[in-house]
Amino acid sequence: MISLKRILPLLLVLGLLTSLPADASPLEDRLESLEARLGSRGSGQLSQYEKGVRRLEDNLQKDEYLYLGRFIRNEILSPWREIENGFLMGLAQNPPSNLTGSQRQRLHWNTAKVKQVTQKLRRVRRLVTRASNLNTENQRRERELTRTLNQYERNLTLMQAEDPAAARLHSAWLDENFLPAFETLRARNDQLAQRFDRLADWNREGNMRTWLKQVGEVAEVVENLNRRYQ
Repeated sequence: MISLKRILPLLLVLGLLTSLPADASPLEDRLESLEARLGSRGSGQLSQYEKGVRRLEDNLQKDEYLYLGRFIRNEILSPWREIENGFLMGLAQNPPSNLTGSQRQRLHWNTAKVKQVTQKLRRVRRLVTRASNLNTENQRRERELTRTLNQYERNLTLMQAEDPAAARLHSAWLDENFLPAFETLRARNDQLAQRFDRLADWNREGNMRTWLKQVGEVAEVVENLNRRYQ
């Protein structure tokens, strides 16, 4: 007969074993892994998305973006109106063997104006390209985050059938923690995307494309004239 001294340790071990939590199911492990990947504020894909949205917001709040239209009017379009396109094209079509002093002076003056316009245009293009890269990156991060979220929701649906009690905990995390933060960021990013679209449209309004082509042609003419009459 087993003595009481030998039974008590066995009962103690048995009690400890029965009190240990059951191993998480593979499905719950998957949900927890996806939660870590999605994250909330301070970690995961959501955090990276938030940083990107904030970077674009900060850029578009800078004066160089807020007053881009005024910059284009004052620093690009106004100087362009002063350039003697007819004079430059006339020299290019019927180049004299030598320039008179007046012609050389006018060529130098127009060269400076064309250089001013093309330099300012390059600055505008850099600004738009910078914003475009940030906007594109935000759209990419949002797509990745949405794909992970779709995976999470599919697994949560399976978990609801397997273990409704555990599923409720994950569902609460989704509804109370993740989704409100994600939807707020997505709304901010949508507004930024609309602002960027208006910014990027500066060279597609009216006859702007035709004008930009003309600037390129005149800049090439000026370069060739200066090379010819250096």
